[in-house]
Amino acid sequence: MDPSAPQYARLEKELAHQEKLFLSYKTLLFDDRRMTRVNDLYDVLMFLILKWNGIVPDEVKSTDLSHIKPKAFMKHIPEHWMNDIFEFQFCYLRFKEDYVKTLTSRVRGNTNIVQDYITFVSVLLCENEFISNPYSKAKIVELVSFFGNDNRPIRDLYDNNDLAKRVLTPGLLKFYIDIEFTGASHQFYAKYEYRHYATNIFKVIWKLDAYKQAYNQTNSEIIERFTNMVMNDTTYCMDEGLDKLGKIIEYKTKEASGRHLTPEEKKDLDRFEGIAKSVFLQVKEGLSLMAEISAWAPKSFFFGDFRKRLASMLNYFLVQCMSSKYMGIQGSSGNKLHFKPGKFLRDIIQIYVNLSFDEEFCSEITLDQRSYSFEEMTRAVKKVRMDKVLSEDVIEQFEALLERTEKISIQTQDITAKLGDIPDEFMCPISCDLMKEPVRLPTSDTVMEKSVIKQILLNDEHDPFNRAPLKFSEVQDLPELKRKIEDWVQRKLRGDVIEEEKAPKKVEKEVVGDMEEEKEGDDENTYSDLFYQKKF
Repeated sequence: MDPSAPQYARLEKELAHQEKLFLSYKTLLFDDRRMTRVNDLYDVLMFLILKWNGIVPDEVKSTDLSHIKPKAFMKHIPEHWMNDIFEFQFCYLRFKEDYVKTLTSRVRGNTNIVQDYITFVSVLLCENEFISNPYSKAKIVELVSFFGNDNRPIRDLYDNNDLAKRVLTPGLLKFYIDIEFTGASHQFYAKYEYRHYATNIFKVIWKLDAYKQAYNQTNSEIIERFTNMVMNDTTYCMDEGLDKLGKIIEYKTKEASGRHLTPEEKKDLDRFEGIAKSVFLQVKEGLSLMAEISAWAPKSFFFGDFRKRLASMLNYFLVQCMSSKYMGIQGSSGNKLHFKPGKFLRDIIQIYVNLSFDEEFCSEITLDQRSYSFEEMTRAVKKVRMDKVLSEDVIEQFEALLERTEKISIQTQDITAKLGDIPDEFMCPISCDLMKEPVRLPTSDTVMEKSVIKQILLNDEHDPFNRAPLKFSEVQDLPELKRKIEDWVQRKLRGDVIEEEKAPKKVEKEVVGDMEEEKEGDDENTYSDLFYQKKF
């Protein structure tokens, strides 16, 4: 700016004022004696909040929390009391790089101070709802994710905390789910940030067997909803990222050809790069999380139609990662945007291999008509082998899976040909597939596939046909229709001629005969009229 400009002196004065403030705050924050006293104050507040609820930190590590409920007075404690504890720690973390290392050596009595924080956080995140506001929980999770970097002292502290072993995993899973349904529409992307912090903690604690065991012992409904959220987020973010990546390539191509971008286009390019960077990071973490869980908790992906959804998602992701359309954005540009097809492929193939023992999952891979491609999968094998991102053992297991899927694909095509057209009454109105578990929705009297409506209600508890409130427990099984469908399938596979399918041809002959008789002056055939009304 020109020093003679009228605003220059005012901005220079404001800058000097802000510099004084910065130095003042920095002096306070680096005064260890002062900060230690403030930290001690918040340690006491943390201890008192637990004690007022009948919880003693030194004893709670081996205590069952199921009978402990938040005291009524907790509703009257200002939220900032709780938030201040974590805001202070979070602020200090940013200013002192060695703070975590310092904390791991600090003790209160006979207990490490970080150990007390882990206990405090475990109590606040447990299912007893000591904190009901998910965004207050989000600040807690954000702080713990900074404590939870993957180093030996921190892992040892998690490993030595019996309370955290029991309640931290289910508490984090519930937080991961609940953050979906809060906040205004403009906060849509905020949930990905908070789930990023939860994922950082999962990466640390799931290196310990006790926390994996806690996951496997968690209520199956929570596991189902958590897995559903992970798949939803990863699929949405991949679609959003590829969409923005296509637009970024378009603008970069324009620049490379010597044409200048307009100011609006430059603003759009910056915005698209920001979104792509955020969502591809979520894709990376989502795939990594699924690769991890599928190794030691594969049943997480066997609820309802999860096999079908996961197989379709993996097939689609693999094809996109192998697409030449995005080759120009890889390397340094791809790293900047977190678009790393090689690493995506590594986790995708690992998930395939981890679940390859399940025949139904293998069948779903080939049933995906949109993205399943034996050729692209074969190319992917060559790429990961060349890039050396997977062990030869895993690659060979994936090659064996490909051989099985090709055989299944041939069998599936044969079965599909034998079944032919599916009668309308046996077809799900949403998926347009043959129903296996037909159910009736009491709110709209619609008959559809059970796994499909379950997936819909996991995300939104409303009837998709009339938006009436509907819970999955309210849908009604139709065992008679299920037996009828199974009987129809068996007869078609045996090659039986089904009378119901012969009927239209028979009726048509009768109609032709009646029409000829009508021409000769005979009375009009009522059945013929009904047939044509139905036909047209």
